[in-house]
Amino acid sequence: MCTYWSEQSEFAPDTPAAPQVVVVRLEPDTFDQVEPALTWHFESFASRTLGAEGGDDFRAAIRQGLWQCWVVSIEGSIRAVALTHVTSCGAPMVEITHCAGQGRADWQSPLMDGIEAWAAEIGAHQIRATARPGWRGFLYQRTYRVTHLVMERPVRPPTLSSVFREGG
Repeated sequence: MCTYWSEQSEFAPDTPAAPQVVVVRLEPDTFDQVEPALTWHFESFASRTLGAEGGDDFRAAIRQGLWQCWVVSIEGSIRAVALTHVTSCGAPMVEITHCAGQGRADWQSPLMDGIEAWAAEIGAHQIRATARPGWRGFLYQRTYRVTHLVMERPVRPPTLSSVFREGG
């Protein structure tokens, strides 16, 4: 395991300490030790792919080192999991493809700090995040910009009425 970011705010002695947020990028050889605790997250990832990818596809890519698995814990409790992979056409680019968790306001900054630090370490020239609409404002604040709009739907076999339109 490789810890990239740990955040704990300092408070006056008479106030309770802020919970510690730890972001870890799992190495492929340690993934199986943590994977059973990530089932909900992987089911969430698969449910958003419209059947194109399943949890086992993600797990296999992580074990092979093709994708990276990021785990966010607060006070030892797993709160979020994100997936990235590196593409290269010249300089590497880190793509954040999936993220699922609870209480996003508590961990989104440390997660992005960790991914961004790692991207700099590997010499990436860009980070691309495929995110749900709720992330837009937060990512704008971090100087991300909208470059494309991605819309999806399942492919359905055509019906005769859609293939042979009348009057044409």
